[in-house]
Amino acid sequence: MISKDDVLFLQLTGKEKDFSANKIVYLGWYGSGASAMLEYAESYLNSAGVLFEEFKRSAGDYARLDFLGVSIIFMYRHYCELIIKYLYIKYVHKVRNFASEDDYNNDIKELLNKGHRVIDLWNYTSPIISDLRSRIKSVVPIEALKSYFEQVSSFDPDSMKMRYPIDKNLTPMVDEDVKIDIFNLHEKMVALAEAIQILDGEIDNQITHNASVDKLDDCFQRIKKYSKIFEEYISLVENNVEEVDEDDLGCTLFEFLNPTPEEIEENRKKREIIENLPDDALLILDALFYVGRDINQKHITLPKNRDTSLYNVLTAILEHIDHNSHNLDTALTDRNQIDFWISKTYESQLSNIRAAYGIISHYLKCENIKE
Repeated sequence: MISKDDVLFLQLTGKEKDFSANKIVYLGWYGSGASAMLEYAESYLNSAGVLFEEFKRSAGDYARLDFLGVSIIFMYRHYCELIIKYLYIKYVHKVRNFASEDDYNNDIKELLNKGHRVIDLWNYTSPIISDLRSRIKSVVPIEALKSYFEQVSSFDPDSMKMRYPIDKNLTPMVDEDVKIDIFNLHEKMVALAEAIQILDGEIDNQITHNASVDKLDDCFQRIKKYSKIFEEYISLVENNVEEVDEDDLGCTLFEFLNPTPEEIEENRKKREIIENLPDDALLILDALFYVGRDINQKHITLPKNRDTSLYNVLTAILEHIDHNSHNLDTALTDRNQIDFWISKTYESQLSNIRAAYGIISHYLKCENIKE
């Protein structure tokens, strides 16, 4: 018999003698960001899958099939709502540059105040996904996602139909005999979840706007400061790039070991520029080469919007510098680590540096990147 002293939600410390991790649910470890929304979305998705297995085992018990079906539909519908919110929370900062964490949080609050209509949430989120998806060769059809969410929203607009049998006016939530193929729903929802997982993976490594506007502008100002030197270096490299016939397999060993006086002078000037570059300028030039290489090799697919491309390239430059454990405000301990200018071909240097620098050069007359 139940008692008023019974404890329903017994919270354990982990120090109890009979404590077992197999007897508890561990809540709150996922924080309050995108990972938290994903945790809840997948919990409903997986729970629906567990109930579906029970649904299959209950063949012939029609009353049991009905109440299992109600829960399965609700869980799949709630998964759709949460997974859309997850995508928005995770990726909005990749296409919008927030001036502060408060601005980002206020934007998320606006999303959460949009309500529970799945299609409304998708229409609010899809421009972000479409922007990121346009930079990659996605195998996930965006129109199929919209169709799925439209159907979910049409069947249960406000997430009430599978939670209550009647509304506040005593009107049945389902006002006619409806027979839903749960096997079909399960199959399609599994496919949807797989598509979302693929899409998430496809766009996860896109360049982000994680760096603040101030950091991006600081990088931009340094590039402006050194632009004449960078352009002189590019010009010298260009002079070294010779027209090569299609059948020409490259210079001979003799030509390599015996450069012309002009080539010797060009190399001397190039070395002089590199040696006289301040550390931060050398780091940026190195980053321009590697970011440009990623652009040329399609490892980075920039958006069509030129302003967004600028932010993306500046962010990639900072990410490259940080990835190599360098900092624009910290002196290099070993400048010989930066060796692209001697280890890479002239053609490669010219093509790659131009790919990144060319995007930035359009803005060099601007006072800052906020204009």
